[in-house]
Amino acid sequence: LALYDRKSQILQFTTELNSTIKNTGWYDMQTVYAFDGKQVQLYDLQGRMLKSIDLNAQFAYYDNHNQRWLILQDHQLYSKAELSLDGEKLAKLSNEQTNLLHNIRIKNNALYWQSSWSKQDKIWRLDLANPNDISLVKQGNLIWHFDIDPYEQLTIARMEAIEGDIKRLSPEPTQKQ
Repeated sequence: LALYDRKSQILQFTTELNSTIKNTGWYDMQTVYAFDGKQVQLYDLQGRMLKSIDLNAQFAYYDNHNQRWLILQDHQLYSKAELSLDGEKLAKLSNEQTNLLHNIRIKNNALYWQSSWSKQDKIWRLDLANPNDISLVKQGNLIWHFDIDPYEQLTIARMEAIEGDIKRLSPEPTQKQ
């Protein structure tokens, strides 16, 4: 993991996870986490592991605003105050919504993520206040990365082409949802 401030890298450290990292994030102002599909590990800002919790899931993401974990297990999205506790079921997601899931983020109390299905990259939105409201925000070929600004405008970086190991990227115009 690498931590940056606005000027440069401030720390880089190796996790103790056994598999490839699925997602990372901030737990609080002094703690970051990493998740590999089997374990969530919490680290302080010096790179020391504070805690390791076994968790078999498709993703584990900490929602700082609501102070809860969002866990996807067997296509069911749960909200948990603590990883070791049972959680509240929020929504059932389809295979299309969870296939090759990545780029998870929360903005304005909505969960966004990216999936790939039938050679199409898809960006989804789930309103955390109304978890039955799941919408497809954007779909297309070769969507590499996306972000949402505070006004919920979507910015997409799209690959123009893949040539061997070289990926040519181009920004897509900002769009209002």
